[in-house]
Parts: sequence; C-alpha cells; structure tokens
Amino acid sequence: MADPPWSFGRRMTALAILSLGLLVFLPPVATAADENDLSVEGKLNLVEQMLWDTTAVGVLTKLSLKAEFDALLDAFQRFHEGERHQGLDHLLHRYEHLMAKALNLVQGEDPALFALLYEVRPEMSAILIHPERYARVFGAPAAMGKSSRH
Repeated sequence: MADPPWSFGRRMTALAILSLGLLVFLPPVATAADENDLSVEGKLNLVEQMLWDTTAVGVLTKLSLKAEFDALLDAFQRFHEGERHQGLDHLLHRYEHLMAKALNLVQGEDPALFALLYEVRPEMSAILIHPERYARVFGAPAAMGKSSRH
C-alpha cells in the first residue's frame, strides 16, 4: 500500500532533502576559534587605542613600542610564509619580552591597560603561532598584501 501524499514518511523525506539543501547552500557557521579571534582583534584594537591615550607612557616610548611590535609581526609573517631564519621559540621569546616591557611601563600607572594587556597576552601568543589565525587577525600574508595592522 502506497503512502498518502503527505504521510509522515514523505514529510520526513522532504524535510531531510530541504535540510540537506540548506546545509549545502548556506555559508559556513563561524567556529569558536573564529569568534575568539574576533574578540581578540577587538581587544587588540582597544589595547592600541589605550596605549595611545595613556599618560603612563611617553610619546617616544609609544612610537618605539609600535615599531617593535610591527617588526615582530613582520617576523611572524615571514615565519608563516616559510622563512625560518628565526625559530618559533625565538619569536615567542621576543613577544614575551615585548609584552613584559609594555606591562612594566604601565604597571601602577594605568591599571585598566595593565589588566587588558595581561588578559590578551596568552590569547595573542596563540594567534601568533597559528598561520591561519594569524592571517585572519592580522591580514593576508605578504605575498598577497601587507598586514592591515601596519
């Protein structure tokens, strides 16, 4: 005996086909890593703004920190592109040294900036070591164009 036109079995089959069609044609859903990177990117923008606004650090020191950070980002970008002149351990050591320097400069003078730097420190190192996450947060590799953060 054939199922009536709108039987439960046919409805389930139609629902399954519709669901499959939606899965194939809908854009992928953002993963937790994507969302975390977006929140870290927001925090990095806030850190940058707070560093420029703070009175705890002089203008020349701010410019020096920015130059060091830009150089470090360039080194990580070259590393992810395959240049291995500096190993990952060395680059992470440079990053930790730069973060310790920034934390030391604002400690006691700007508690909000100190707390944000301390919070973003491990999240940032996780992004720096993963090529895909690095490219998502800091822009395309040099072969495709310079980082948007420079």
